[in-house]
Amino acid sequence: MGARQSMELARFVQGYTWLRKGSIYIQRKSKKMASTLNCIGLFLLLGLALVPKSHAQQCTAVDEDALLVFKGDFYCNDINNPSIPCPLDSWVPGTDCCQWSGIQCDASHRVISILLSAYFRQPMTFQITRAAEPAAFGRSLPRLTQLQDLDFRFISLNTYLPPAWGSITKLRTLNLYASSIYGEIPREFGKLSELTSFTIDTLAPGLFGFGLSGQAGIPRELCKLSKLKTFVMRYHPNLSGGIPNCIDGWRSIEDFQFFNGGDENGRDFSLKQPAATGLTGVLPASLGNLKNLRVLNLAANSFGGVIPTSLGSLTSLQTIDLAMNRLTGKIPVEFGNLKNLTILRLYKNRLYAEIPTSLGNSKALEVLDLGSNGLYGPIPDRMYNLPKVRLLRLDDNRFWGPLPRGDYLGRDLSIQLVMNVSWNFLDGPLNFRQLPKNIAELRMSTQNGRMAFTGLSPTISVLQSLRVLDLSQNQLTGKLPSTFNDMPNLQEVNLSINDFEGQVPNRLKVINADLSGNPRLVM
Repeated sequence: MGARQSMELARFVQGYTWLRKGSIYIQRKSKKMASTLNCIGLFLLLGLALVPKSHAQQCTAVDEDALLVFKGDFYCNDINNPSIPCPLDSWVPGTDCCQWSGIQCDASHRVISILLSAYFRQPMTFQITRAAEPAAFGRSLPRLTQLQDLDFRFISLNTYLPPAWGSITKLRTLNLYASSIYGEIPREFGKLSELTSFTIDTLAPGLFGFGLSGQAGIPRELCKLSKLKTFVMRYHPNLSGGIPNCIDGWRSIEDFQFFNGGDENGRDFSLKQPAATGLTGVLPASLGNLKNLRVLNLAANSFGGVIPTSLGSLTSLQTIDLAMNRLTGKIPVEFGNLKNLTILRLYKNRLYAEIPTSLGNSKALEVLDLGSNGLYGPIPDRMYNLPKVRLLRLDDNRFWGPLPRGDYLGRDLSIQLVMNVSWNFLDGPLNFRQLPKNIAELRMSTQNGRMAFTGLSPTISVLQSLRVLDLSQNQLTGKLPSTFNDMPNLQEVNLSINDFEGQVPNRLKVINADLSGNPRLVM
């Protein structure tokens, strides 16, 4: 029963009660009049019961018509079970569109949200494919003048981003996660002055049949979106162009992501297409004006030039991920000012400098990935004063000298630390007592004698949390310490291509251990 019907019922009941009281009052005077009043009350209640549903307040005819036109742009089916009905089957002319699947209305019965993804049993179960021409797709949605939210996650639209959507003037959120969208970002979207969240994600790397393309990059017109808080575009390697200098018009932005691969654990989601380069150009210094920015992820693009020092003034930053680009120069000293920084990934660039000691001030760091650059010099002792770090990657650089003492690194022993310093020019004795006791994975492999560690100390057993150890190709000599038998958590060991001799400890016989290239070992 609608709100209007409820009000009418209350009035009728109130009127009928009044009539009953009146009938009791005059019953003593005239039985005939009392009977008449009773009949009138019953007649009114009967009339209420017979009021047709169409008299209840429903969504407007304009909104209903716009939604029905939009429905005509699709046909949908469940690719796993064709007998499952389509969520749009509830969109029936003449019924209240506020009750249709995926539709939400405000108190005035105007459509404010289309949230189709909430009606899918699981991701990618339904395929909704446009029946209209790309230029006509979604053409009716601007007629929903109160529309605020569009959520088409996991719906395969297989179409361009409609420029007409730039006229949905009250739109706040647009979520096209895993929606098979292609083409360019329409410049018309710069008119969406109320937009706070914009997400387009092709779900996984390598889906090159989909994703945005073109050379426009992020259109300058989008700089006008001063209320934008979230801008997330993932796996669109065919969309080139750059970031406009006017990007500081995003005064409210908190989460800015435009990346094509990789993750915080250092996995490299390689791009399979040679032409897939992603965004290009340099990182504008105006990024440093985004004072509310918490997440900056521009990994796996083709940005060149230096890292703007202005980023060091963004004290709200928690994540900087610029991995897999073509950045040169040095790591800004100003990054040491970022007290809230938890993730810093600069993996696989062309940085050529020493690590600034100021990074040791970033006590909140949990992920520090500087691998595959040209960084050189000794590893600063202050870098080991990072109590929360769980991933430290310095591999494939030009660091030299001994490993620093790790008295403070990973001070919270509940954190399992992954440490990779492979492919450098480190040397000296392997004194495991100076390493953090919470190391779970330690990789120190090399090739062609780049590193010159000497011996394998029995102190290895102090690393009781160690699960993975890689010391391959280090030209290590001597016997394998029997203290390996005192490491119950050890699961994987690679000591290949060294010059060990003697008996293999029993522990290494029952776990996944690569001892090849050590001809003098005795099993």
